[in-house]
Amino acid sequence: MIQVKNLKKSYDRNTRVLHGVSFDLPDTGFLCILGPSGCGKTSLLNAIGGLDTFNGGTVSTENLSKLRCGRRSTEAERNRSFGYIFQNYYLLNDHSVAYNVYLGLHALKLSHKEKMKRVREALQAVDMERYLRRNVSTLSGGQQQRVAIARALARRPRVIFADEPTGNLDEANTMNICALLRQISRNSLVVMVTHETRIAEFYADRILRLEDGKLVEDRTDWERSPLLSDSATLYTGDYKSIALQENGLQIRYLQEEGAAPVQLTLLVQKNRIVLKLDDNRAIACGSSTDSPLIAEGERPLLRLEELDAPTATAKPEPAPRLRRRSLPFSMLWKEARLLRKEKGLRRFGTFAFLTLLTLLTLYTVGDYLRISQINREDFVTTDAHMLEVTFDRTEETPVTLIGADALAGLFMDFMDESGLDFYYVPTLPQPLFYSANFYLQMGLVRIDFSDCSYVPLDRLDESTLIAGRMPNHSEEIIVDRWVLEKILARPGILQNGIQSIDYFLGKTLSTQKKEYAPTIVGICDSGNPSVFMSNSALASVGTRGTQVLSVADFQQRFPELAAQNPIDTGSCCVFYNNAGNAYAYREGQDFTTGNTQSFRIAHALEADTYAHLVLTDADIEAMLRIMIGGTLQLYCANKEAVLDYLSGPQPHDLEHYVKFTVTDATAEAETAYAEATETRADSRSIVTLTVLFLSLVMLYLLQRSRVQERIGIMAVYRLLGIPRRKLSAIFAMESVMQTLSAVLPWCALSYAALSVIARYTTWNLPVLLSWEACLWVYGGISLLHLLLSILPLGRLQRLPPAKLAAKYDF
Repeated sequence: MIQVKNLKKSYDRNTRVLHGVSFDLPDTGFLCILGPSGCGKTSLLNAIGGLDTFNGGTVSTENLSKLRCGRRSTEAERNRSFGYIFQNYYLLNDHSVAYNVYLGLHALKLSHKEKMKRVREALQAVDMERYLRRNVSTLSGGQQQRVAIARALARRPRVIFADEPTGNLDEANTMNICALLRQISRNSLVVMVTHETRIAEFYADRILRLEDGKLVEDRTDWERSPLLSDSATLYTGDYKSIALQENGLQIRYLQEEGAAPVQLTLLVQKNRIVLKLDDNRAIACGSSTDSPLIAEGERPLLRLEELDAPTATAKPEPAPRLRRRSLPFSMLWKEARLLRKEKGLRRFGTFAFLTLLTLLTLYTVGDYLRISQINREDFVTTDAHMLEVTFDRTEETPVTLIGADALAGLFMDFMDESGLDFYYVPTLPQPLFYSANFYLQMGLVRIDFSDCSYVPLDRLDESTLIAGRMPNHSEEIIVDRWVLEKILARPGILQNGIQSIDYFLGKTLSTQKKEYAPTIVGICDSGNPSVFMSNSALASVGTRGTQVLSVADFQQRFPELAAQNPIDTGSCCVFYNNAGNAYAYREGQDFTTGNTQSFRIAHALEADTYAHLVLTDADIEAMLRIMIGGTLQLYCANKEAVLDYLSGPQPHDLEHYVKFTVTDATAEAETAYAEATETRADSRSIVTLTVLFLSLVMLYLLQRSRVQERIGIMAVYRLLGIPRRKLSAIFAMESVMQTLSAVLPWCALSYAALSVIARYTTWNLPVLLSWEACLWVYGGISLLHLLLSILPLGRLQRLPPAKLAAKYDF
C-alpha cells in the first residue's frame, strides 16, 4: 500500500509541475498514468518511487511513514520493495547481460548461487536467457529493454515503477512487454507511465490522468476493447474479395473499404512480371517471407483473458533481508578496473598529465632538496665536547700578572677545584697532513687534516671503531670518518685518486718542522670531527711542546734501554741524537723545554725515535697543562655542567683580575648551519608552492571532466539504490590504479637513474633525490589525486537519482 497526499513539486518559483496530487495505491494491480507531454507524469513517478524530491505533501508505504529521497530509510525501502524500469534502460553497456541483472540484487542478503539462480529465472521470463554472457552494447533496443525488465523482476519487488518502457520499441515488442507487465501485476503492483491511451485502456486495471500537474481523472471502469495482436500482417478477412479469371489469367482482387479503383497494367514475361500503376500510390511486392505478409482469414484479437492465465512469474518476497554492505569489494574492484581500461585520448591525456606532474614534482622536490641541502660538516669544525677559553686583562689586573700564561693559571686553579671531568688540550701550530706522489709530473701533493679537533685517546669509545684497530703506542692514531669524508669531499688532485676512506688505513701523516709522523691505524664513528692521539703525541705536536715519549711507550719500543735507564717524576731521559749531541755529556743537569719547564737529565741515550725526551705520565700531563698558546681548550665530558660552573660565583682574583671568554664553537656552528639551511630553503618555497598550486588546479579540472563523462555510470548505480559511498569507493580504487601505473614507476625510475649517475659518474646533478623523497612524492601525488578524484563527486552525488539521470540523458 502506497499513500500519496497533497503531493507538490516545483523546479523553481515559476514552474510547478505537481499541484497537490493525492491517491492511494493497492498492493497489486496494473496502474497506468496518462497525460500529455510535460504534464508531470515522470515527476510524479519519481517522487513516489523515492528517486526525486518534492516540495510538499507526503508519500508513505507500509514500511515507511514518510518517504523522502536522500534518507537512509528511503534507500532501504527502495532496495527492499521497489523495482524500476526506465525508458532509457540505464544499463552498463560495458558489462554482460548477467552482470547487469546481478547488479540489481546488490542489496539483498543472498548467496552468489541464489543470485545467479534469480538472474537465470528473470532472463528466462523475458526470453533473454540465451544472451546471458552477451555484452549489453551488442543488443538491440528491445532486447536491452527486456534486460532492464529482468533486472527489476530478479529482485521480486512488491512495486515496479515503469517510466514509458515501450517508448522506444516497435509494436510487437511493445505488446510483449506490456503483456509481461500485466502478468507481473497479478502478484505485484505495477505503476507505468505512458502516453498511449489504447495501451493503457487494454492492459491497466486503473488509470490516472494528469493535466498541467493536476490529477483530473482516476478511473477503474471503462469499456475495454480487444487489442489487435498483429499489426504487421495483412489478413484477407479485413478486405472485400473479387475473383477474376480469363484466358488462363487468375487474379484475386482484395480492396479496402473506401479505396479508389485501380487501373493496373500487367506484363508477364518468361523471367519476370512487370506492373504499371496509373496513379501515385505505392506498390509493395514480395515473397511469402517478406513483410507485410498476407494471411488468410480474420485478424486475431488479443483478449485480456488470455493474458490473465496462470504463469510462473516469481512472487515478491514479503520481507526480503538486506545486506549491510550493499556492494562487495569484488564488484567495486571490477567496476574500477573497467573505468581504468577506458580508451581514447582522455585516458592517454590522464596518463600523460600524471607522468608530467610526477616528473615536475620530482624535479621541484629534488631542486628544493639540493638548494636546501647544506652539509653540517661544512660548519662544524670542532668536537662537540670542546670549549675554547681566551683571556684578557681588566683594569684591576696587577702588573705582576703578565701574559696569558699567568691569567690562565688563575683560571686553571679555579677549574681544578670544580671536581668536574675535563681535560686540557693543547693547540696545534700546524695541522697534520698527508702527502703522496700520484703523478710524476706534479711531485708530492698534500692534504691537511684541518677543521677538526685533536682529542686525547683515552676519550675514545672503543665501540665506535668501524675499521682498523686501537693504537699500541704514541705513533699510532685514530681518525673519525667525519674528518676523512670531509677531506675527500674537497676538490683536489689527491682526492680524485682516493675511492673511499679505507684508503687512509696504514697511511703515515706528517707534521710541520717536527719529526713526529703518526700512522692511522683505525677509523671511528664518534659523530665528531676528531683525531684521537695519546697524551705524549699531543705534547709532541702542540704549541710550545717538546717531542716526548711516555715511559710506557719507552718500555714497549726499547725494552732493554728502559730496563737499564729508569726515570722518576721530575727527571727525564734525553735522546741526544734528536735533542742535540751536547746533551750526551749533561747527565745530572736540567733540560728546559719550549714552555720553560725543567727536568733533571737522568740518562742521555741514542735511539731510533722521533722523541727528544722520555717523561712520566704525570710530567706529560703537567706539560700539557701549560701549553696554552693563547687559547685554552677544554675537553668536557659534560659541557653543560662546565658552563654552569663557569657562570657561578668565582674567587676574587679571577673575578677582578681576569677577563675570560668561553666559546662553544660547535653550538655557534650549529646555529649558523640552521640559519643557512632555512635561508636557502625559503628561497625555493614560493616556486614550490606555485608549482604545487597550479598542478592541483590542473588535476582538479581534469578529474572533474572525467567525472562529468561518467554521469551515466553514476546514474545507473544511484537509480539502483547503490549508496554514494560505494561510488566514491569505485573512483578511489580507479585513482589508486592510475597512480600505481603512472606515478610509482616514474618515482622508482627517477631514483634509480639518479643513483646510478651519482655512483658511477662525477656529474654535478641539478637535483638531489633520496628514496624517502621519492616515496613522499608518490604518496603525496597519490593522496592528492585520490582527493581530487572524489571531490568532484560530491555535488553530483547530492543530486536525487532522477536529476542525475536527467543530466545524463541531456
